[in-house]
Amino acid sequence: MEEKPIMVVEGYKTSLLLFKNKIKIERAKGFMNLSLHGLKGDKEIFLKFITAIQLKKAGTFTKGYIQFTIMGGNESIEGLLGAVQDENTVVFEKNQEQEFMKIKQLIEDKINS
Repeated sequence: MEEKPIMVVEGYKTSLLLFKNKIKIERAKGFMNLSLHGLKGDKEIFLKFITAIQLKKAGTFTKGYIQFTIMGGNESIEGLLGAVQDENTVVFEKNQEQEFMKIKQLIEDKINS
């Protein structure tokens, strides 16, 4: 029986799920995500391995993103264009931003408790 998430937020063709001790990044199926992320599929990251969280707010004409840095990881530092292809990043629209700010705070609270 799979554990139920504490919170789920829907991003741009990707969902971010927060569980008691991990996050899960679920990619939408389809050609566009296949071309951006290849066959990477879903990813789970244990909270104890997250060393940093960056949230870039959406602009008038650009999407925002939340990016997780993990121990030994190699996250993209190329802004939004790199973030779209980074497997530890979830891109979101302006109208989804508040939910991503909320889940970021919850994740930080769990890491720091």
